[in-house]
Amino acid sequence: MRASVKAVVSIVMPVFNRQRFLREAVQSVLCQTLRDFELIVVDDGSTDGGSKIVESFQDGRIRLVRLERNSGSAAAMNAGLDLARGHYVARMDADDICVPSRLERQVEFMERNPSIGISGAWARMFGAKTGVVERPTEDASIKCELLFNCVLNHPTVIMRRQPLIDGGVRYDPTFKTCEDFDLWARVAPDVEFANLPQVLLHYRVHAMQTTATDCPSQRANCLGRIFAMQLNRLGLDPTDGDVAVHTALAGWKLKSGADLSFVVAAGNWLEMIWEANQRVGIFDARALARVLGKLWYGVCSANAAIGMPVWTTFESSSLTRRSTIPAAARLGLLVKASMRRG
Repeated sequence: MRASVKAVVSIVMPVFNRQRFLREAVQSVLCQTLRDFELIVVDDGSTDGGSKIVESFQDGRIRLVRLERNSGSAAAMNAGLDLARGHYVARMDADDICVPSRLERQVEFMERNPSIGISGAWARMFGAKTGVVERPTEDASIKCELLFNCVLNHPTVIMRRQPLIDGGVRYDPTFKTCEDFDLWARVAPDVEFANLPQVLLHYRVHAMQTTATDCPSQRANCLGRIFAMQLNRLGLDPTDGDVAVHTALAGWKLKSGADLSFVVAAGNWLEMIWEANQRVGIFDARALARVLGKLWYGVCSANAAIGMPVWTTFESSSLTRRSTIPAAARLGLLVKASMRRG
């Protein structure tokens, strides 16, 4: 292990068999315009010799930690958090590339907004997929979206060490996938979030990455735990049917071609979430109306081929009346539903 340095930012980079991309990822950190940082590389039991690449960099800001065996991303991140000495702690993946001004922009944002505990940024995909991964920027919208999806791009995140890290916030090692989603959901009641509407990371999409190799049943189980935790806060005790509908909505797997019963069930469930929040007041009402309305429109639009019954159900719903769905989108749904034949 190299000598540690105190820094404004501690960047934690877990690494497991990413030799192919590691040099480029590390180099993108070392080229940051903000120079006051330490890079904590946690080798999570790699067998491909990636540690030698890290050791080849002659830079005192790098700290290399080797775990005896592969323990998973959550455990590797926790090992890095335990060593972090920066005022801020940033996340970085071993196969992505930081924009040179990433840390400078994020630190400036956090300094200007002392109430924000955790913030992320937008990311540009490259490799097997392309495009910009945009996320909601305001705390209220982020928390409402977290009911259904992880809307903080994990490798773009920066967190305050105080009070979060020093207060014991850690990833849950029992989550072999979605560990970031679990963490954001757990701390959401006590933390203010933000996302910078700027591309600060190039996100590599490839067949070897964790999201591509996750076991589907394991991922479904982890998501179920995260959703249940948040729904329980609302005072809801969902049935298996409710969970199935929620999971379909969460993955935007909106069952295109489903029968009208699914559309009705989705509307009823979203309305139950609204009513539960009216009782307990956890989420900002305006932001929740937008999120629920967006999902509701998505369900109806995906199933417009059912015909006019979908339009009638959509128009009669309180979800529609509370939403901010543009008139043009509503007209488009009417046109699609009216084109149903036979």
